[in-house]
Amino acid sequence: MPAIDPRGIIGREAAVIHYSEVALKGGNRGLYEEALRGAAAAAVSDLEGAEVLRLRGRLLAVVGEGASAAAAERLRTVFGVSWVAPCRAVEPDMGRIREEAVAAARRCGGGARSFRIRASRDFKGFPANSLEIERDAGAAVAGATGLRVDLEAPDLEIWVEVLEGMALVCCGRERGPGGLPAGTNGRAVALLSGGIDSPVAAWLIARRGAEVDLLHLHPFEGTGDAALGKLAELAERIALYSTRTRLIIAPCWPVRFRLGRREGRHAALLFRLFALRLAARLAAERGYLAAVTGDSLGQVASQTLHNLSAVYRASGIAVLAPLAGMDKEEIVRIARSIGTYEISIRPYPDCCPAVAGRHPATRSSPEELLELYEGAGLEGAIDEAMDAAVELELERRGSRVLRSGPRPLARTGPRR
Repeated sequence: MPAIDPRGIIGREAAVIHYSEVALKGGNRGLYEEALRGAAAAAVSDLEGAEVLRLRGRLLAVVGEGASAAAAERLRTVFGVSWVAPCRAVEPDMGRIREEAVAAARRCGGGARSFRIRASRDFKGFPANSLEIERDAGAAVAGATGLRVDLEAPDLEIWVEVLEGMALVCCGRERGPGGLPAGTNGRAVALLSGGIDSPVAAWLIARRGAEVDLLHLHPFEGTGDAALGKLAELAERIALYSTRTRLIIAPCWPVRFRLGRREGRHAALLFRLFALRLAARLAAERGYLAAVTGDSLGQVASQTLHNLSAVYRASGIAVLAPLAGMDKEEIVRIARSIGTYEISIRPYPDCCPAVAGRHPATRSSPEELLELYEGAGLEGAIDEAMDAAVELELERRGSRVLRSGPRPLARTGPRR
């Protein structure tokens, strides 16, 4: 890692970024740090003069005057960020640290009655240790503001990090989503419906470092409404955290035309199997390593362990189901926290209920499903769905996600 000249940073506002898992990556740590730096840079790219630097054990997003809080707000949605805080870089001098601690208390302490200072001394050449920094800066803040010191449950916390050549004085610390930087753990395609569960599943797998594209089967005659409406908004929320994604929108009429209600109790399972085999075809052409579903074990009749096992084994692709052990309350709680819940509950005509029978089977086998699948000619529907599919590309730029498309699905493999 190249050395950073602190002279170009001192006196400037910044947001300090800390990570947890990335620090455990041993010889690959530099690759993860650089991936995180790139994602952080995309998040603050709309702030004038923003630059994200790799320091020892942390990243620093240096920004223009008055923009550190805005930078921190953007960075708290970046996968891999454990926590982030607005700060100012000052000379590594106790007098300057005291002055900036007082300024931080006045800036962030609105309504606070108590405070504490938390200090870390990464540069061991600094003459005061962490406890001495906390006492010295704390006395200055208490004397200048009248705030009471509370080491257990303070209203305000001020953080001081002493590095080689500079010190960072921060307040307003917030947690990030954690996880691993986007694109560091392979590629997957997530089945995206109009409901609550599937966006959460895609988000959770993207949080583990996978680059996740999204596949939606829409019920419309054309793709305009689906491409520009609710599903694109859900994709935007995922791209906000993961920096980029693709939304592939394919029609479900090929499977509905063939299936109708003829298969009765197995209709919903055959529809799920079709969606996963479509994902498997995309994986063969685009290099996805797995499909992601929003299945939660036992939540509905089609999601019994027998049924999920049968569908997954017949699908021809590795399947990740991160919600399998969660109940609905847990899933809703995550959906609210990541901003997908209010979008998901808006009315949307899903494909699956249109083909589901009234009394679905609960104990299917892969052999039984494959026989019904082939008998209904559903494999031939995959080419039709892909020929009619479109895709959007979504990429984060600062606080916004930019869309391009929809355009016809790029095909890289032969038809079957």
